[in-house]
Amino acid sequence: MTPDDFATYAAGASRPYALVFFCTAAHLLGKPALGLRPMRREWGVLAKAMRASETPEHASVFLATLEFEDAREAFHRLGVDTLPWVVTLAPSVPVPDDGEIGGLDNAVMRHAEYGHKHWVADDFAAFVSDRASIPRPHIAAPPPRPSIINIALGLALLGGLGAAGWRFYKSALAAFLPLWMFGACAVWWFSTSGGMYNIIRGMPMVMPQVWEGGEEGGRTGGRAAPVRVLTLSPLPSRPQRDGTIKLFLDGSSGQVGFEGYLVGTLYSSVGLAFWGLARGVPRLADEKARRAAGFALVAAAWVAYTRVVALHDWKTGFSWSWFLF
Repeated sequence: MTPDDFATYAAGASRPYALVFFCTAAHLLGKPALGLRPMRREWGVLAKAMRASETPEHASVFLATLEFEDAREAFHRLGVDTLPWVVTLAPSVPVPDDGEIGGLDNAVMRHAEYGHKHWVADDFAAFVSDRASIPRPHIAAPPPRPSIINIALGLALLGGLGAAGWRFYKSALAAFLPLWMFGACAVWWFSTSGGMYNIIRGMPMVMPQVWEGGEEGGRTGGRAAPVRVLTLSPLPSRPQRDGTIKLFLDGSSGQVGFEGYLVGTLYSSVGLAFWGLARGVPRLADEKARRAAGFALVAAAWVAYTRVVALHDWKTGFSWSWFLF
C-alpha cells in the first residue's frame, strides 16, 4: 500500500472489512537475522490461500504490505517501532485523518504469543484468525525438498546411463544396420498409433451417436418436432444389440490405447509391405517366387489399407469420397 492507498482504504470511523498489514523495509531484506524476506514469502502464501478459499468470512479480510520507504507516515500512524511488525486494523477501529491510531496494542502480532523467531504462513494464519475472528485459513503443506541422497542417486543414475550410452556408441553393435531399422520402425509404429497424442492430450477415439426425441425443436402443425443431436462420445467399442459396450480389455483407457496400437500396426503394415515389395522382392532369384511374394505383399497392403478406411468411417461417421477426373 502507498500512503494514498492507506488514506483511501483505511481512513474513516469504520469500514466493512478488516485490514492486516505486514510492515517491511527494502533496505533490511538482506539481513538474515531479521528474516524479512522469507517471512514476506510466507505472507504471500497466506494471501494466496485466503484468495483461493471459498469461506465467506475470508472475503471480509484483506492482507496488505507496507514498505518503509514508500509509506513512512503509515508506519508512524500504526506505531511501528521494530521489524517484523504485523498489525490488524479491525472494522470498528476509527482512523483519524492524521496522527497515530489508537487501540492497536492488542492487534499486533507478538513472538510471545505465536513463537518462532521467523514466522511462517501457519503462524500468520493463526494470528489473522484470532484478531479478525474468522476461521483459520487452510495452508497447504509445501512439497518436500529433495534430499542430498536423492540428488546424488539421480546424478549417479544419469552418469551411469551416459557412460552406458557412450560405450554402446563405440561398440560394433551401434553400427548394426538392422538394429537401427528396427528402432526406426518402432518409433514410427508408436507415433502412428497415436500413443503420444493420447498420452499428452488425453484424447480417446470417438464414435458418433444420434439422439432423437424431445420438444425443444418447436412444434410443426401441432405436433412436436423431433430433435436430432449428433454427439461424439468417447465410447471404446461398437455397441451391442442391447446397447451395451463390449470391451476386450478391462477399462476404457486400456481399450482406447489398444485400439490405437491396432491402427498403428495397420499403418505400419502398409508401409512395410511396400518396402518389402521394393527392396525384398527384386532380390529373389526365382521368377515365380518373385511374382507370388509381390502379389502377397500387395494384397497385405490393400487389406490393411481398407481396414484403416473402414475404421475411420466407423469411428467418425464420415465416409471417404472418391472422384475420378
